[in-house]
Amino acid sequence: MKKTPIIDINTGEIIKEMKENRPQRILEYIEEQLPHGSGIDYAWNIEDKGNYIKCENAYHTMNEDGFYDAIVDFSLIIPKDKPEKFRLHFHGKVHYIVEKYMLRNYLEDLFALFIYDILEKHGNIFKRV
Repeated sequence: MKKTPIIDINTGEIIKEMKENRPQRILEYIEEQLPHGSGIDYAWNIEDKGNYIKCENAYHTMNEDGFYDAIVDFSLIIPKDKPEKFRLHFHGKVHYIVEKYMLRNYLEDLFALFIYDILEKHGNIFKRV
């Protein structure tokens, strides 16, 4: 598998296949690659928690009339050794909204594609954080 070089958007410098021991830069890269828009309308909060990376955000739901009707906070837990075994947690009393909009299915598919893309391009950079 050929690894794609990563270009730092701030400096334009090529980070050679993320082999450098730069955990903070890798976290920043992960944050840049996480989905934005289409309901995920807030800034990501990412923390290294030792054996896993915790990514927090919220989903802005829209009803059939096109009005925003709820904000659903969630966490994406990515185990560093097996990122494909990620977990999605919703916060608060949002079970009805999650079911109504099928958010679990949608977000799990979205994050599975995000993680697969990272692994395909760069290998398991999550371990290097």
